Amino acid sequence: QLPQIFIKEAQVVRRALIVEETFTPEIIYSLGDITRGLSIPLPELDGYVLTGPKGGLNQIVLTSSQGDPVFATCQAGLGRCVAFTSSIDSRWASKWLGWGGFPRFWEQVVRWAAKPAQSSDCEVFLDVQGRQVKVNVEAADPNGNFLQLTNISAQVISPDVSIKPVELTQVGPGQYRGGFQAGGSGSYIVNLVYGKPGEPGKNHMINTTVSIPFAPEFRDLTDNDALLNEVSAITGGRSITVPDPNQANLFDRTGVKFPETQLPMNRLLMMMWLGVFLLDVAVRRVAVDFKAIWRKAAQRMKRKSKRKEDENLERLMQKRKQVSAQLKSRSDKSVAARRYEAGEEFSGELPLEKIVVEPKVPEKPAEKAEPLEAAKQKEESHIDKLLKAKRKISDKQQGTDKK
Repeated sequence: QLPQIFIKEAQVVRRALIVEETFTPEIIYSLGDITRGLSIPLPELDGYVLTGPKGGLNQIVLTSSQGDPVFATCQAGLGRCVAFTSSIDSRWASKWLGWGGFPRFWEQVVRWAAKPAQSSDCEVFLDVQGRQVKVNVEAADPNGNFLQLTNISAQVISPDVSIKPVELTQVGPGQYRGGFQAGGSGSYIVNLVYGKPGEPGKNHMINTTVSIPFAPEFRDLTDNDALLNEVSAITGGRSITVPDPNQANLFDRTGVKFPETQLPMNRLLMMMWLGVFLLDVAVRRVAVDFKAIWRKAAQRMKRKSKRKEDENLERLMQKRKQVSAQLKSRSDKSVAARRYEAGEEFSGELPLEKIVVEPKVPEKPAEKAEPLEAAKQKEESHIDKLLKAKRKISDKQQGTDKK
């Protein structure tokens, strides 16, 4: 498609910008108010300025025999504009000057492009304060008496074509007030719809526009010496009148006092007083038994010591179990290590040896322990018995290792 685009552009550029040839304008859009009641065909024109369709909201009404726009309309916000590429003098429109529909045609053009008639019952006043726009509406009849409207609503159209409602509140007889925040610069369109008493179901409309320039600070083209001096006096600064900023010594802080802010201590003192008050009430009303506290502390210490003894005893029992398990495992290993091997084969008879059976000697009954040893054993505690058993086991283990 690129070659076709270049060929089309070359054809447009190749044509002359002024076309002087006789042609009959053709009506492309006949539904508008501009061409209503006109006789067809229209008179001939002898030339026009070459243009092209723009697109968008533009509406082409008349074209030449080659399809070029001759008359077009456009809606621009609340306004309307028209474009006629021919002339209205005797050079290109000599036949139009003698045409009977010439006055009617231009009258309809002017009526269409002019501001539409609006109701004179309401007046809208817009007050711009920075980015805030205040809307004031006053309703009155032709005699100057205030009107009590049956309903009223408003909406604003931003430059980005977004629509936001505007709430209007009645502040007096026939007086309504509202406002909106302008987000950026541009033209804002305010549409007002209201109803009057005695006309049920009929609404009237008023349109108005307000332009918001750049940021408000750009309006100030000069400095405000009075405000600067006042700020300098309040903050303890200094005014510099040297024309050359390099000689002003801007970073010299001699004589400059740092701002100090004094904060009230009422809240802190109240919190401290409340704490002291609660402490005083506790000391006066709450009885503390120090003896009971001491007894509880002593009981807790005893519990800790007894718990420590129990832990030692439990530790000894565990150690005893470990030692017994080790001895048992060693005895099992020694039994498993015994091995009997047969010698060389022997042929013949084995010598017999006389076996003599010795009479059994009756064992003497064990002598009773002395009463002193029995008393001593009673005095031994359970822990001493465990320690003694542990020593015996260790002695036996040493004797077994030596063997």
